[in-house]
Amino acid sequence: MSCVQKDVVVKYLKHVRHPRCNGIAARQPVRLEISWATIGNYEDCGIYAMRHMETWMGITEDRWDVGFPTKMAKAKKKIAQLMKKYGVKLITSEANKHREHILKEAYQHAGINREK
Repeated sequence: MSCVQKDVVVKYLKHVRHPRCNGIAARQPVRLEISWATIGNYEDCGIYAMRHMETWMGITEDRWDVGFPTKMAKAKKKIAQLMKKYGVKLITSEANKHREHILKEAYQHAGINREK
């Protein structure tokens, strides 16, 4: 996390009066050295971010298994799997206000009658 990102997070925590805001504000960001890091891959950063949020449970980076292979060809396969997984979760979420419309179109496209 960069200092700019930290400042934004701290500003939010102050706004919501988070009890640990001052402690977080006093800490310096530490860049993790992770084996699955990529250079110049800007198009998949959202998938990486979602996977990190899904798998990090407060452990140190040496024990953290995010499930990304270090070889890019294998990582691309994992990214494609995760895109499908997260896409389905986003589309079918109860919080998605367009959910019913999208599912109706998907069923129509597949030729499935959803009426009971």
